[in-house]
Amino acid sequence: MENNRFALGVLAVGLGGCAQSSAPAQSANTMLGSTLSPGAEVRVQECTEGLSTREVNDHLAMVFDLEQSYHELVACGGLVVSLAVAVIEVVVSLAEDPSGGLPWGLSREGGAYISEPGGAGSTVMAARFFFGDDYEVGAEGDLVEDNVFALKSYLENPQLDFDYTTGEVLIRYDRRGPLVELLGFGSTPPRPLRLNVHNVGRLTREIEKLRIESTVVVDDARPNSSVVYEIESESMALGQLASGDGFDFEVVASSAWSDAPEQEMETRVWEVGFHNRRGGGLNGDIEFVVEGGAFAYQGLFEYQNDTWPRTTVTCAD
Repeated sequence: MENNRFALGVLAVGLGGCAQSSAPAQSANTMLGSTLSPGAEVRVQECTEGLSTREVNDHLAMVFDLEQSYHELVACGGLVVSLAVAVIEVVVSLAEDPSGGLPWGLSREGGAYISEPGGAGSTVMAARFFFGDDYEVGAEGDLVEDNVFALKSYLENPQLDFDYTTGEVLIRYDRRGPLVELLGFGSTPPRPLRLNVHNVGRLTREIEKLRIESTVVVDDARPNSSVVYEIESESMALGQLASGDGFDFEVVASSAWSDAPEQEMETRVWEVGFHNRRGGGLNGDIEFVVEGGAFAYQGLFEYQNDTWPRTTVTCAD
């Protein structure tokens, strides 16, 4: 395992929900598109003839709100990765500083781990873990119902010792937990469990096969609009995420609306994934159309391994 993987204690900083990070401010000038983030390309002259700059900008304000709300995906993607690494750390810490329970900011309901609402709106993520292979406790693809963050799920009351004659680390324990097979030594590991340079790698072999999936629900009251969407992350093995692999977000539902002017947004294309390197970011495109008010327009968010999109707005086809 890489040395920079997060420990459970470090995880507390990022688990208060998929909280949004700082966002680029709206432009403060009175030019066309001033309600968008800096760098946005706006080409709506053909469909806004006769409207004042202020009227046009009022209509485009929804685009800025969408940019801000979709930025939540960056934090939620990072949270999925942090959870995956935290589970691995629980197992690795059996030979270091065992800890358990739940990371700060999470509650557990059955096999689901629920983050506290975070960000500017109400954002809740539910993560679930699934067996990545067949075991006595469950088959490949089955939901893991026991607490993957609790040390007692693997071994109860482990105590470390050292055998100076063999150079082995001894793990003495009271009882085997329901997820003991994920330690890599089968369903009935020896007592004490002996670790040496030849077998210590088995501690992460099975746990890294576990798969994580998440669902994120965002109900976001932005300054100009209401943005609501639900997304699911694709199933990924913990080892893949800990090694830096990214994953796709699949949209379940996505909508936005405003009252003044009266507008509704419809998502046309949602092909976005989480880029799990250099701090995390997004890849792919989101295309949408906004109808209502004095004119209709379409927008494109292009993410290129970044946390914010390149935004283009044009008149609707």
